[in-house]
Amino acid sequence: MDVGKEKKALFEYERPDDLFWETAVVPDDSYGKNVKFSFTGNYGAPDDFMIDAGDKHIRPEQNLEHRRIVQVKATTIHSLLKKAKSLRIWQESEWRILNVDIEGMDEEVIQNIDFAEFPFEILLVEDFIPKKSDWRNKIFHLINGPVYHSLFEQGYSLQHVCGPTLIFCRIQSKK
Repeated sequence: MDVGKEKKALFEYERPDDLFWETAVVPDDSYGKNVKFSFTGNYGAPDDFMIDAGDKHIRPEQNLEHRRIVQVKATTIHSLLKKAKSLRIWQESEWRILNVDIEGMDEEVIQNIDFAEFPFEILLVEDFIPKKSDWRNKIFHLINGPVYHSLFEQGYSLQHVCGPTLIFCRIQSKK
């Protein structure tokens, strides 16, 4: 994202083994497009959101006059993971962790991952309960939602919930 040259340089210095690709990850049907994000200030504010991903219009572009709009090149999760899998760090890693936080497109991107080709031991996925739901029913909503069911069918077990982040372990990895 638009973090600036200084922050990018610091990130690369502090975490030399991590990969830093300037792209937005999108579902397969949005490949080759650009993605637009709307920000109120710094990245990560609660009311930041994705406007569109290629031909897929997410939110109307109205009332955006006091917001910063950033357009980023899009990459599919499959092409990104394929590139990562070719690197030495992937091949030598005992554990592979994927954190999916894609501004409202998490579920769609997860549906595009081939977990047989790209097995991760740990997955962190952002998922939100409906705004009108009582926080005490959070687990009920999450385990009855599509993200949980999709990952359960792929062989993952929910281990922890931290805010909007669900933490899954691959069941085979527990052995």
